[in-house]
Order: sequence, then structure tokens, then C-alpha cells
Amino acid sequence: MAKRSVSREHIAALSDFLALLNTRLVRITLSHNRIGPQGLVLLGKALVTNNALQFLELEACELAGSAYRPQLDGLLALSKGVQSARSSLRSLNVANNDLQPDGCRILLGALAFHPTLTALDLSNNMLSLFNDRQGYLALASLLQFARGLCWLSISENPLPRHAEPVLQRALAANASLTSLDASHCGISELQLRLAQPEGWQKDA
Repeated sequence: MAKRSVSREHIAALSDFLALLNTRLVRITLSHNRIGPQGLVLLGKALVTNNALQFLELEACELAGSAYRPQLDGLLALSKGVQSARSSLRSLNVANNDLQPDGCRILLGALAFHPTLTALDLSNNMLSLFNDRQGYLALASLLQFARGLCWLSISENPLPRHAEPVLQRALAANASLTSLDASHCGISELQLRLAQPEGWQKDA
């Protein structure tokens, strides 16, 4: 759907369709539309019963509302949706949504044991705002337990120095990741590469 063209009514109608079993809809691109927490609640509830969606693009959709007063209801609903036993999600893009540590913790916790997820874009989401540990600890859990995750972007999320050894250990335990973008995170890329298992390579 075009940027800034999706209304609340569109989201409600899409969610109703998405909630149906055995739809042929495998990709949804809503990036750069003001979905907001309320719209995300509708999508999250629909995902509980959906068994077809594989690619979900939600970049810059104001999923947590205002960065000054983030609302987490939508992220809680999305997390419940992706945790459904029916979920076949393979790729999720939530970049540029100002999720902050609480929002990142909620979403990453739901994705850590997802059986089909292979790609996640978490770029520019204030993962460690005010040096909060919740965000990067949840990221470390994702890296440790998400056995199918192959592609991950955490770029533009400044991390405190004490996050580095935590993420190093998590990466050392990860055997699936083949592409990692940690640019502009304040952590040495060389250090992250040293933590990768043998055979890991970063895309050029």
C-alpha cells in the first residue's frame, strides 16, 4: 500500500481478512503509514488465527505512538500474534518506530523462539535509551535462542559499552546468523565478527 494512504478503516478491513484461516495473503507492506498502537492491536489480534502470512513490513508506522509517551498495547498484541502456534512469519521489519527498551523487550521476547523467523529489521528503535539494559538483554536472548534467524539489522541503535560482552557471548552461541548489520551502534564491528561462529560472513 502507498505511503500515508492507509486509514483506520483500511486497517480494520485488512485485519478482518487477515484473521481468516488459509488466506493466500503471504506479504503485507504497510511501511510509512500511521498504523499506531490501535492499528497494531487489530493486526496483532488477526495474526493469532492467521496461518499464511510470511512477510510483514511495518517500518516507520509509529507502532508505539509518541516517543515521549510510548503505548505498548499494540506491541503486546503483535507479540501475542507472532507467538501463535499457527504463525508462519519469516520476515519482520519494524525499523524506525522508536520502540525504546520496553517495546524492544516485548517484541524480541516473543520472537526468540519463533520456529520460522529468518529475518528481522530492528534498526533505529532506541534499543538502549538512557543505557537501559532491557533492550540489549532481550536482543542477546534472541540471538541465543532464535535457531532459524539468518539476517538481522540492529543499525542506528546506540549501545552502551557494557552491552558488548553480552552480545559477544550471544553471537558465539548462535549458529544460524549469516548477515548482521550493527552499523552506528557504537560497538566495534570487528569485535562482533570475532564472536561469530566459524563460517560466518557479513554481506559486502
